[in-house]
Order: sequence, then C-alpha cells, then structure tokens
Amino acid sequence: MKQIFLVGPMGSGKTTVGQLLAKSLKLNFYDTDAEITAIAGQSISAIFSSKGEDYFRQLESNIIDNVGSGVIATGGGLPVFNNNMQRLKKKGLVLYLQVSCQHAMSRIVNDGNRPLLKGNETEQQALWSELLAQREAIYLEAHQTVNGNQLANVVVDNVIDLLKKN
Repeated sequence: MKQIFLVGPMGSGKTTVGQLLAKSLKLNFYDTDAEITAIAGQSISAIFSSKGEDYFRQLESNIIDNVGSGVIATGGGLPVFNNNMQRLKKKGLVLYLQVSCQHAMSRIVNDGNRPLLKGNETEQQALWSELLAQREAIYLEAHQTVNGNQLANVVVDNVIDLLKKN
C-alpha cells in the first residue's frame, strides 16, 4: 500500500491519528492542509480571505497529485470537491474517521484556524453538523469506516488490525 488517506470532518482526528499511524507503520506522514500552507506561504484562513474557497479547493486537488507515499491526513472538504474522493480511492486506501459532533467539538472548539466555523460554540456545532450532513455521503464512499470517537492510539490500533485483515 503506497498511500493511506484519512478523510472525515474537522475534529475527527485525521492529523493526530495520521501521525501516530505513520510512525507505527514506519511511513511518511503528510497533512494536506500543512502542505498547502507551506506552498501558499499563508494560513488556510488567510487563503480563504485573500483568494477564496475555490482557490483553496484547487490547491487541495493539486496536492493529491503531488503528495508522496505514506499516510495522508486530508482537509475535511478535500474529498468532497473536484471528484477528489474517486481520485483518492484510485491512488490508495481511503479510511473515513467517523466521529460524533460532541467528540469533534471537544477537539476543535475555539480553534481559530477553522475558516468554515464561525460564531460561538452553539453556532459552531450547528455549522459542523450542517457540513457533516452535506459531506457524509461522500465520506462513506471510503474503502473503510473507522470509529474516530476513541483515543487516537486506540484508533491507530484498530486501523492496524484492519490493515492486517486486508
């Protein structure tokens, strides 16, 4: 397996799980959001503000073609736009880290680097739930769904068990 893509909503643990999984499997780790900020020389919020979401989504699509082998944590919207989920599935194994709103919000509340989450905690929960409702059908197209409500090391152990079975 050359590439393992982690998909899911904000706060599902893609980056944390991805880092631990890559270390356990002795693979490289990439975070598409970090790759984009390095290329663009500005934060995701700044990209959204200065160049817009469409520009950001194009950068995400470009990353898929250029990211190396290993474990790749994708941005929450990456699989949803530009037929990216199908592209991911052709390139490697896609795992959906499914998480409840409660767990996700406990991880991301008051995180200022979430340009699609604005407002107070109640408004953020509503926006998060709305985004998940719009995106989950695409996430569910992943090769496997993994429970992301657990501690990251438990999720990693579950993914490794899943990989051994396949």
